[in-house]
Amino acid sequence: MQLGLSSHKAEFYSFFGSGPHYRWLDYGGIDQETLNNRVRNAPVTPTPEDGIRDLVGSGDGTLIWRNYDDLIKYLDGILDENPDIAGMVGYSEGACMASTYILNEEKRLRETGRERRIKCALFVTGTPPINPDKGFVLADEQEDVMLDVPTLHVIGANGSIPSPSSSVVGNWLMNFE
Repeated sequence: MQLGLSSHKAEFYSFFGSGPHYRWLDYGGIDQETLNNRVRNAPVTPTPEDGIRDLVGSGDGTLIWRNYDDLIKYLDGILDENPDIAGMVGYSEGACMASTYILNEEKRLRETGRERRIKCALFVTGTPPINPDKGFVLADEQEDVMLDVPTLHVIGANGSIPSPSSSVVGNWLMNFE
């Protein structure tokens, strides 16, 4: 499987810190620089979901995740070799990968009874999980898909969450006791 080291330009090493840097997702022929430019130039949108739609829907179709099965098998192997691991931490693309894996575990539990391994997760500035057949799993389009393990989401001050009064997150926070 090609998870591979990332080949960021020198400017990214100061941003991401010391390596190694890994690419988890194969986006079906979209090169890394194009993807980085899309993210770097993404407009501010009313909702995080609109931001993802703007990011992936720029005329050339939705991002396709070609190595989904390989990645799930890879992570299964890591977890099988390390039975004490019960949580995931993911930054950026790693957060997307970790949340996708958690949804995959929930699906396998329903369909096959396979015991889940991941009990909690920490996501730092990541994109939503990806369904290998449908693309990003966006909160405003889903009723039956939810991360059902405890998670902590770290989002920067300039992240894509709009003001609390206009977001689901804000409504939850305002009603939190």
